[in-house]
Amino acid sequence: MLRRIPAAPARQIAALLTALALIATTLLGSATAAEAGGFRCGPHVWPQARTFVDGQGWWRDADGIDVDASTDSGHVHVGACLPDDLTMPASTTVLKIRLVLHEHTGRFDELVVVAKGWGYEQRIARVTAALSERSAHCAHTAIFYSLQNRVDYVLSVHLPSQTGQLAAAVDEALRKAYARSLGADILNPAGDHPEQPDPTFTRDRFSLKHSLGGGGFRLTAGRIPFLNSLFNALPAISGSTAQAPLWPSLAHIVGDRSIYDKDSNPEEQCWTTFFASECRMAREMKEEIARTRHLYGEALESAGLAANPPQSAVFDRPDEGFGYRIGKVQKRAFDEIKDLRARGLELRAGKLPSADQRRMAFVFSNKDRYANSFGEGAPVRSVPFSNEEFRVAAQSRFGVPLTCLKPHINQPLESNASAPDNFVDAFGNNLKKLVAAKGGGTLKNHNSFQNTISQWCRKAKIPHRGGKCGAPPTCAGLFSMHTQSLRDSL
Repeated sequence: MLRRIPAAPARQIAALLTALALIATTLLGSATAAEAGGFRCGPHVWPQARTFVDGQGWWRDADGIDVDASTDSGHVHVGACLPDDLTMPASTTVLKIRLVLHEHTGRFDELVVVAKGWGYEQRIARVTAALSERSAHCAHTAIFYSLQNRVDYVLSVHLPSQTGQLAAAVDEALRKAYARSLGADILNPAGDHPEQPDPTFTRDRFSLKHSLGGGGFRLTAGRIPFLNSLFNALPAISGSTAQAPLWPSLAHIVGDRSIYDKDSNPEEQCWTTFFASECRMAREMKEEIARTRHLYGEALESAGLAANPPQSAVFDRPDEGFGYRIGKVQKRAFDEIKDLRARGLELRAGKLPSADQRRMAFVFSNKDRYANSFGEGAPVRSVPFSNEEFRVAAQSRFGVPLTCLKPHINQPLESNASAPDNFVDAFGNNLKKLVAAKGGGTLKNHNSFQNTISQWCRKAKIPHRGGKCGAPPTCAGLFSMHTQSLRDSL
């Protein structure tokens, strides 16, 4: 933390440019940047690999306006040789920090260094464990809306080569978290049992958007937040006809402002100079673009469209202009990829045995907006799910064996009606269609829908029969009365 105490009214410092500091360090090279400031980060100075990182910002007045950014008035630098991709020992670690304040009036008051570890996956496990016992539905909502996004900022401001292990660890933690909240290992790539056909079907379905019949899981290792950062930062560094360059000294690496002129066709070639620099960041940018194209190609192949791909505003661009001036590139790219994956999953479902529970669960509901809203809905206090109800609903939706029935498989079912399937099966199908048994699945589902419709009718002041608010609260004899009159007229 930096605090400035000027003689005039109180002023505040702008947030240090974390992402741009990383870019400057990578583009200029750690040795060059460090030695230019009198710092040396090489192995001959420190016992472990270190990289020089420098954050910069301007003093701002009480209204948040730059004092005079055009002349660097009120400018601050905070730099340090930081350990690179290492787990630090529990003993004391020395950090040599350089603080530079120039062109301002005031004095340095305080600097606080905050160290943050890579415990994201541990936080996911702790939060899920704390919520799941009280409400599996709440735990699922927290995973979907919060926990699977917590690591995004770290991924967006670090090189992909630095975050690969973290992303994999987070994905494994999310798999365990979803298994805990849903009561079944939905993301298990091995499927439900050995020799199951297409064992990754459920995992791949759960990775689709809810609107496509999926579970909304976003694979951390597959995302491209770092590319999103570069697509925003590189044009700002170079500038344009309408905007002054943020970092003119990097023009020989990222290109000058002329590359973004309309006549230069930036959509086709704006990253050319950057790629030609062959710096580490440029290489990883090209690798990330290639990886994203590979995911798109796999999705096209699964959908049977590899030979005749549809037009794409994202993927029809060459690498040298990929992502330029395309808002929310990551979202748009993966929307296209997941749409194709959904089409591919429909083809895969058609190849499963007709009695495969996963096939039936997907084909009968993947285009149903009501069914697809299940995973997005937050808990409602007035109509709470019990943990067992929520897990049964989620497992049924994805066609996996119901864990609550595991101790009862093949036990006989007693009913007043004769039925050939009078035993408990792994998916609860025989229970759901059981007739003439008090509390049976069909009766309970029927009564639940009937009571809900009855409540709506009462609110709308519509007279009706059946349901808890009906007069009378039963539909007994209603259909037989009409069918009998029809028969009498024939």
